[in-house]
Parts: sequence; structure tokens; C-alpha cells
Amino acid sequence: MKTKIDEKKPFINTKKFYNEVGKMWRRLARFFEKGDLIPFFVIISIAHYIPVLASHDEIYIAALVGMAVDMLHFRAVRAWFNGRILSWGGFFNGVIGVLTTVMASLYHMRFYGNDWLLALPIPVGIAILAYQMSDNDNRLTLIDKLKTERAAALSELETAVSTVDTIRLGRDKLLAELEGERLELVSTRAELDKLKKKIDRNMIGIDNLPPPLVDYIKTVDKGITPNGDFSARWGVGVSSLDRTNSVFKLKD
Repeated sequence: MKTKIDEKKPFINTKKFYNEVGKMWRRLARFFEKGDLIPFFVIISIAHYIPVLASHDEIYIAALVGMAVDMLHFRAVRAWFNGRILSWGGFFNGVIGVLTTVMASLYHMRFYGNDWLLALPIPVGIAILAYQMSDNDNRLTLIDKLKTERAAALSELETAVSTVDTIRLGRDKLLAELEGERLELVSTRAELDKLKKKIDRNMIGIDNLPPPLVDYIKTVDKGITPNGDFSARWGVGVSSLDRTNSVFKLKD
């Protein structure tokens, strides 16, 4: 009986290995493109400070001095670009930034045997990174300011919408009241028209009407518009009397 011999699996999965290498490369590229390179520059700079200060300090002291000089340089330049450059504070920060840049450059010149061209890349690079970070800080500050203004604008908009809704409700209520008054006027006019038709047809006698109505008809028949005296005489509301006058289109 034939048996199938199992093939040995490779020690390294080539496809997986290349995928991991690609991921590491992309991470490294992303770091150098967008990451914080200050620690990278400081480490290189410390390697230059140690031999320069070796005859004066212990190695760890020289490393700390180099770190202090570079961080002071970085922070001074960043504070200059973060602030108002044309103000007195900006002028002071600018002077400190220039002095620390010169001081760091002199240390690197000692390392390169007073060759200033070789000494400039690290100090200038730290200054450029400080500027880029300050520019990013200013953008973030502007974004926060815009977010705050947007939130305030939305709050004002909500208040305005609420006010408009309140006005709309008041308008709807007023329209409903006006519609009620209109319907009442229509009903009153219809009743008066009926009475007028009956009087014209001699279907009812004027003397059989209620006294206030008889007085009203006689007053109008004389060419007089019933007014406050009529209202006081019969206890009729002024608004009711005005609506009745408006039905017959009477004017004072």
C-alpha cells in the first residue's frame, strides 16, 4: 500500500515575512514623514557632545549637557514661532532662539574641527522641526477656536429657531382668535339680515322687537350711528356695538 510522504513545511513563510517587512518599512517611512524626529536628532547630537566635553566632564554629564543645550534650543525656537514675533516677547524669544542656535552650532563645530558647514545640519534641523511643530500648534489652536465659534453659532441658531417657533405658535393662536371673531361676525350679520328681511316683508312689527334693538333701528333710521351713549343706555359692550355697526357699514 502506497503512502503519501508529507512535505516538510519551510522554516520561514516567505509571503508572511515579506508582508511583515513591508509593514515595518511603511511604519518607518510614516515615522520619518510625520513622526517626532526631535529624539532622533538629540541622540545624534549627544554623540557629538560627549567627545567634545570628554576632557571636562564624565560621559553621562556630557550627555546631559548636550541634551540640555538641544532642548533649550528647541524650546526657544518653538516659543518664538508660537508667539507674536513682532512683539517685545517675540523679540526676546527670537534673541534666545538665535543665541541657543549659535551655541549648539559651536559645540558641533568643535566636534567637526571648526568646519561650520558640517556643524550646521543638526542645529538647523532642530530649528526647522521647532518651526514645523509650532506651525502645527497654531493650526490646532485655530481649529479649536473655529470649533468654539461653531458651537457658539449653533447655540445662537438653536435660540433663534426656538424664538421663531414661539412666534409661530403665537401667530397661530392669534389667527385662530381672528378666525373666531370672523365667524362670530358672519353669524351676527346673518341673523341681522334675517331680521331685516322679515321687517321689509312686514312679517314682524318693529314694536315687537326687544327695546335695545328697536332703539338701535330708530337711531340708525335717523341717520345717527349708535355710539357710547347707546352703549351706556342699554349696557351693551362697546366692542359688540362696533361689530354691529361694522355689519351695517356705519361710520361715526
